[in-house]
Amino acid sequence: MAKGQITTEVSGADFGAVLRGVRIRSGISQTEACKRSGVSISQWSRWESGRVVPYLASMVVIAEVFDLDDADLGAMVRLVTRGTGDAA
Repeated sequence: MAKGQITTEVSGADFGAVLRGVRIRSGISQTEACKRSGVSISQWSRWESGRVVPYLASMVVIAEVFDLDDADLGAMVRLVTRGTGDAA
């Protein structure tokens, strides 16, 4: 996956849609993403559907699975914290 990919997608997007897009462009299935990250398929599915957002530690693991750079990790954090009043 190209570095900086997520930073160009965050405007108006939700975390689940971005995560799914990253996974698909990386050419791996949900099952493979789960194996690489150590997350259950049900949890991954909840993330991609937007029902639940991951904790920061999980976002770091996601970034490692997809070889994302710090800018992309920051973009993921901003997606999750946008509008919550939390400092990213």
